[in-house]
Amino acid sequence: MIASCRARRVAAVLSLVAVLAAGGLSACARAADTAGSGSAESASAAGSAAVTPEVEPEPVAEEPVEQHDFECDYFYLDVPDDWVRDDSGNEPDDGTMIWGVSQEDFGYHFFCIRRVGTDPDGYPVNESGGLDVFVGNPMGGAEYYGTATGGMDIYTLEVSADFLAEDRATLTLKTDDAETTPQHDYECEYFYVDVSDAWRGTFQVEESASSDGTLVVGFSVQLPGGVLPTTWVRVGESEGTPADEVLGTTSDGKEVTMEHGASPFIQPITENGGATITLK
Repeated sequence: MIASCRARRVAAVLSLVAVLAAGGLSACARAADTAGSGSAESASAAGSAAVTPEVEPEPVAEEPVEQHDFECDYFYLDVPDDWVRDDSGNEPDDGTMIWGVSQEDFGYHFFCIRRVGTDPDGYPVNESGGLDVFVGNPMGGAEYYGTATGGMDIYTLEVSADFLAEDRATLTLKTDDAETTPQHDYECEYFYVDVSDAWRGTFQVEESASSDGTLVVGFSVQLPGGVLPTTWVRVGESEGTPADEVLGTTSDGKEVTMEHGASPFIQPITENGGATITLK
């Protein structure tokens, strides 16, 4: 009987120990889970705090493009700020300087006009000016202004009041690097001509082409005493046309010849004049 009671007490004690042990292990497991979750959240928060936001680069400011009142392939022209462009040529009635431009066969024609008063009969009195810019070939007494990009010679002729006076318009040529772009006084697809300083700006050029493909280019210059050195250069000369000199043949097989007037335009260059021709 006593042994049986002891056995029951021992069993009860062991059962109590098992229950306590199980409860303790469960509590430890819950504590471990809680600790693990906290660590993961802390790590995640720490990782988020460590990310550096991307900074966009500041845009690079573009250099301003220079603007001109008129511009073409060979030159640009600037006028005073108070001039108003009106290509129609309408005369102003309030003293405003009106200016405009038109493209012609020879190049460009510029004009300016403004009203400065009224005559005794009540008619307006205007101040006006004009400028013709010839590209490649001079005409009508135009003066050599300079050589622009591609070796193109520019000539100008002012009419009425000075269009290019100090307080008026300015004309600026576009130029290439002189070391890479040869500059000639006249040039076509077959040959080019270089003119002496004494004749540059005063010589004349006339071009014509016939139905058979012959190109004729005439060069001349008016000198004191009525002397008129003249030379005609023919490319692809028709049969029967007289020639004083055969220069050679072009790359496409056309013959190039010259015919001179009483005084030749194409002659050795000296300080007094002359011009040379070179086939391409």
